Amino acid sequence: TNTRLFKAKRLLYQLKKQKPGTVRIFSDKRIFTVDQAHNRRNDRMVVKVGSKARPKFKTKHPASVMVLGIVASDGNKCPPIFIKQGVKINAQVYQKLMRYHVLPWLKATYPDGNYVFQQDSAPPHKAKTTQEWMKRNLANYWPWTLWPPSSPCLNPLDYAIWSVLEGKVGATSHPSVDALKAKVKEEWAALTPAFIKKSCRSFRGRVEATVEAEGGHIE
Repeated sequence: TNTRLFKAKRLLYQLKKQKPGTVRIFSDKRIFTVDQAHNRRNDRMVVKVGSKARPKFKTKHPASVMVLGIVASDGNKCPPIFIKQGVKINAQVYQKLMRYHVLPWLKATYPDGNYVFQQDSAPPHKAKTTQEWMKRNLANYWPWTLWPPSSPCLNPLDYAIWSVLEGKVGATSHPSVDALKAKVKEEWAALTPAFIKKSCRSFRGRVEATVEAEGGHIE
């Protein structure tokens, strides 16, 4: 809690001194499976009186795909980046994703470098070689030392965007990983700039709420 409070205060200070017009870039990874999504606690099924609910079957080990999502506070979004099944995300793999996918998008979308790139304290981000790569190649970024630990409540992808995408992608089962990828691409493309802006707009308020909660977790 003390560490979250200390870093949230530092992050809030960075936000206050940020140049007007700076775009905040957020990133996160999420795994999607070919099975239909089902939440035992929240999902409900409406059936006629006297009828039985049709059971939902889940695969024991469903095929899946990991997606790296990148969104920006001005409503832009990087095309979804798919990570091959079985690939472990270490520092070297992460840097390749940044070099060949994220960096070209950043340069094309923000040629003036008017952005700051967020990263959390995941081991691939913390690696010395990753930090050196960031310094050499990005216009500006928040190092992992600035981001409060265990804080999905501060990342727009975690507190807003992934849940919407999972609701759409997981509405039905998918016959293959390729079909799953196609659906992820379709629903990712359907995310509107207005929705992304709205999701990112509450970021600062959430950082402030974390400080007010003295580093405690917020909803």
